[in-house]
Amino acid sequence: MLLSAYFLRPIKYSPNTVVILFNSQKYRNFDNRLVCETWTSESLNENETVPFKALQRKGVKDLAYIRQAFLPIPICQWTTFIAVCKAAENSNQLSLSNTKTSSSPITVPLRHAYEEKHEVISCFSPLFYNERWQLLITSMEIFRQFGVNLQVYYIQSIRKELVGHLPIYEELGHVAVESWVLIDLGFAHKRSTDPNKELDWRNQGAAHTDCFLKYRESADFIIISDIDDILFPQLGKKYIQEFRSLAYQNPFAAGFSYNRYNIEVATSKFSSKFSLSKLLNSVQVTDEWENGKSIVIPSKVETVWIHYPAIIKSGYSMVNLSFSNENQTSFKEFYDPQISQIFHPKDVETFVINAKIFIKQNAKNEFKALPSDIHYYPLMEKCYNEIFYSKKKNVDACPGPTRCRLPAYVSGFSCVIAKRKYTHHTISKTLKLHFPTNKNEFELSFNGCRM
Repeated sequence: MLLSAYFLRPIKYSPNTVVILFNSQKYRNFDNRLVCETWTSESLNENETVPFKALQRKGVKDLAYIRQAFLPIPICQWTTFIAVCKAAENSNQLSLSNTKTSSSPITVPLRHAYEEKHEVISCFSPLFYNERWQLLITSMEIFRQFGVNLQVYYIQSIRKELVGHLPIYEELGHVAVESWVLIDLGFAHKRSTDPNKELDWRNQGAAHTDCFLKYRESADFIIISDIDDILFPQLGKKYIQEFRSLAYQNPFAAGFSYNRYNIEVATSKFSSKFSLSKLLNSVQVTDEWENGKSIVIPSKVETVWIHYPAIIKSGYSMVNLSFSNENQTSFKEFYDPQISQIFHPKDVETFVINAKIFIKQNAKNEFKALPSDIHYYPLMEKCYNEIFYSKKKNVDACPGPTRCRLPAYVSGFSCVIAKRKYTHHTISKTLKLHFPTNKNEFELSFNGCRM
């Protein structure tokens, strides 16, 4: 189980609703027999787990409505599910069971939705073996300056020298950091199929939906992307101006899908010689088209995936901005080979000055300490070419970094790694429950990264 959240007056669901996000075997038939019971308790916090019978309360029971959160990749054996239940008002406790008489209800952590209001939030794919600071710094600054109020980073593993920047942006309210770990089924399932190898791309679809569910109540628009997907607004100086303009032109839009092309840039591996101005002015847009990325309107969408939302409110649809209709003609030149057609030289100059001032005032020492060497990226690039791109994306096994052979030990390479302890429970003979009991935690390794 990845997430269980209570919504008092949600924009999508009925008042007093609990939503549960979890991974399971793709063809698992739950027959809507998962039972939720919610109640209010003043004696427990959201992370305490106690025997079900020890609790005295009056709550609400409901059969969960369960669906796949998005269309799974056919070759992968596991996927992500979403379950929705009616809940007691102001619930802070949740138990899960099923309809079998021998069922043993298990109390699980329950959180409330994040409700601080923002115009634009970005949900990024989990970072793993991350060491390309040039990309991270540039991305954080572009999204910050173009008006993303909160950038949400899911971390599996990241080089120590890079991670020093995230708490600075976090303290200033620009960034939120979440840990993202591999699924642990416990010792009893050591001989079972490893779910981490049967969930595509490090379970990133679940991470995007986890982020979306956590922050949907607070945002007008949510960007779903990787950190290397850079969007330059064309209908205003800030994202919010563009998104509101598009929403006004398209009243039945659930969101907007932006066409996407690969670019090439020149940069330095030394922080002392790094220049944002040179990086941006060196941009060359290739003719290599990639699947688009989306901006979604939370009230019109229930679940998301890396390239498009999965479950959309009836009567609404995504608007593809690569289409040449009169509402999107301004996007015809969106990927012109000249960066000046996308990002005006005066705006580039202003952007670079603002970034320099921000880093000098807040992260001067951290920036100087950035490394000049790269270890994992060439190995990961080679692996991805072998398992995915060389096959023209027609894979013969569930794709992801767990299929890559990376060194388990790199002497002197300091890495910050997500760490969460899983607890394991039996509801019935056919239903086992595994979930992390602690919040975001990280550990420091001095000898390399891992998933």
